[in-house]
Amino acid sequence: ENGRLATLRTGPQIKLGGEEWPNSFYAVSKTFGESLLRLYSAVQGHYDGIAVRIGWIQFDDPAKAPLPLSWDTPAHREYLRAVWLSKRDAHGYFQALLALPLPDCGGSFNACWATSNNGHAVFDLDETVDFLKYRPQDNAEDFFVSACHSSPNAKDVQRNAGAVEVAGVSKTSA
Repeated sequence: ENGRLATLRTGPQIKLGGEEWPNSFYAVSKTFGESLLRLYSAVQGHYDGIAVRIGWIQFDDPAKAPLPLSWDTPAHREYLRAVWLSKRDAHGYFQALLALPLPDCGGSFNACWATSNNGHAVFDLDETVDFLKYRPQDNAEDFFVSACHSSPNAKDVQRNAGAVEVAGVSKTSA
C-alpha cells in the first residue's frame, strides 16, 4: 500500500514545483528523467522542455477494461481513481501541448500533470490548466462505476475484494 497516498487524501492537493517524493524505483526513474530534462534546458540553453506527468490510461469502454486484481486494496482503488486519465483528456492535453507557441529563447522548462478531472484527485491541476489552456473533461468516478459492473474480470475483482465501493456505491459479491 502507498502510505504517502493515504496522507495525501487528507491533506492538500499536490502542486507542481513541490518537493519530489518518489516512493518506488519506477518513481525514481521518472523524477530522474525530469531532472535531466530540467538540467539540459538550463545548462545547454537551447533546449526547451516540458515534462508531462501522465496518469493511468485505461480503455474508455468499461466493457473492455480489465480491472487490476489488486483492486481489492483500498489504497490501490484510491490511487487509480486519483490518477485516471481518459483517452479524450489525453488527446486534449497533447493537442494543447502541440499548440503551445515555441519560446523565443531556449532554456525553458515546465512540468504539468495529465490526469482527468477526478473527484478523488490528489494533484492540483490549476497550474496545468493555466499553462496549457486545456481543462480536462472526464471524471474517474463515471468510468469506475461502469467498469465495476461491466469489466471482463469484474466478478473476479469483486470476489477478491468482497465488496467494491465506487463513488459511494457498494456492490457486494455473491
